[in-house]
Amino acid sequence: MNVKENEVVGYCLRVLGDDAEALVETMNEEAFAALQESIVRFLDEEAARGDASPFARTDLDLPPGVKPFRSILFEDRGSNGSRRIVAFSFREAASATALQLLGIALAVFSVKLTLAAVPQILGVLRTLWSKVIVLGRPADDDAIDVLETIVRLRAKRRVNGDATLPTLREIQGALELEGDMVVRALQKLSSLAVVEVVIWGGQGGNLADSDNAWAVKL
Repeated sequence: MNVKENEVVGYCLRVLGDDAEALVETMNEEAFAALQESIVRFLDEEAARGDASPFARTDLDLPPGVKPFRSILFEDRGSNGSRRIVAFSFREAASATALQLLGIALAVFSVKLTLAAVPQILGVLRTLWSKVIVLGRPADDDAIDVLETIVRLRAKRRVNGDATLPTLREIQGALELEGDMVVRALQKLSSLAVVEVVIWGGQGGNLADSDNAWAVKL
């Protein structure tokens, strides 16, 4: 599957279903462009590693007469007058899933999605990627499911104008997992510095407190 450079945000958010379009509507034009540019530049950097990368870059020729896409970063002219843009493909499903989770996380947890902040956003994406990509199914099913639940819950709240973060109680309620399994998954994600408690429900340091509010650590 090829994902064109102007489609990467939609690709990452599509797993949110009906909330995807509504989430985009909560972002201004600059925030959307900053998110897109950060993800595209990350994919381009990764693809440059060749066979060592889970992503591959392809240059696509658009037929003459096709209207220009908005926010194309790498557009060029082919020798026959066609427009050439960049697309990316995924060599493995795990890398596609990880990219989608991190794209949503940046969209719903970042407070500075501006074009001037693209270098910082790109740095955050690189760091998060290095941590999340070590997780793999089936060994880390619970941790991946918990991370996905955190970003999904936060996305739904963002769409509804709710600034609160999901608590452990709410994460547990959204998953068909025993409570202690969710806590262990959060402990693993916390040890990798992927998530963090932003508001402690009780005594600081007690990750099992049901009222702890969790976020992806950016």
